[in-house]
Amino acid sequence: MNTYPSKEMKLTFLEKLASIVPGVHGYLKKEKARESDQRYRSFLADALTEVKDGVHAIQEIRLSRGYLADLDKLELVCRKIDEARDSIRYASHGYSGLFDGIKIKQNELEQLMNFDRSLMDLIRDLGEKTHTLTPSASQPAIDAELFKSMDDAAE
Repeated sequence: MNTYPSKEMKLTFLEKLASIVPGVHGYLKKEKARESDQRYRSFLADALTEVKDGVHAIQEIRLSRGYLADLDKLELVCRKIDEARDSIRYASHGYSGLFDGIKIKQNELEQLMNFDRSLMDLIRDLGEKTHTLTPSASQPAIDAELFKSMDDAAE
């Protein structure tokens, strides 16, 4: 038998507290939004890592076949992906806490969340371009137009 209170009991207590103490409900709502934003950014960073892994696979295929011409371009794309991933992973995470020096307003938080969602669309696009490029990895030349659009998406 578990003698520790469950998470649901804690949430119920916090919800009761929020209904009694003015301002607590809004704070808890914003704190949940901050946590959600942080988890979503971690998800985006992980998705970029997967895209980068795909680019590395293309590099390995080209290297094994002796096609060295575009490896530097692919490495540049990998670096851009790394920079984007790190800026997303280590960016400020949404709503500022109660005692933080810098306060983020609700509309700014919503703008951040909308921006995060638009990033997912860009990451999906980059992933699709990587998958499209994979079959040509074993060809002597990579489709220049496709590569340019991939490089632009990584930007």
